[in-house]
Amino acid sequence: MTNQTLLILNGPGLTDVQSFASDEFGVTSLDQIRSSCESLCSDLGIGLDFRQSDDQNQIVDWIREEAGNFAALIINQMGCANTSPVDYPKYCADLGILATLPVPVTEIHLTNVLRFDPDMFQALPGPPSKTALICGLGLDSYRVAIRAAVKRIKGQSA
Repeated sequence: MTNQTLLILNGPGLTDVQSFASDEFGVTSLDQIRSSCESLCSDLGIGLDFRQSDDQNQIVDWIREEAGNFAALIINQMGCANTSPVDYPKYCADLGILATLPVPVTEIHLTNVLRFDPDMFQALPGPPSKTALICGLGLDSYRVAIRAAVKRIKGQSA
């Protein structure tokens, strides 16, 4: 694969990450997350395109139109402190587009979303045998996902 760039998408509510991911998770802002991800990608010799939108349609459009052109996709679909009006069932249904991607997809969350009520969380679909879920590690959720994606890109086992 010639493209050596990761796409990290952050969905609705993550601009307000400090309101739910306190120092307990090692995160105080989305800029801190971006900076940490950029630094790690630079150390690992891989490019990074880091984006955030509170518009669920924008996230879906980025996936549909661009995600397949990257080496891997890492997505934090939504923050717990989301205050924007998001139609969660529709958003999750629209994110079904992930299952058609030709690249590895890793869904990440700062908090342990598996402890949520099942009506509040559903894992996203992704390409068969190319999908992972990492949660509950705070900022390290991003770091673990980046390291695993780079191993896959370089042909090593994750």
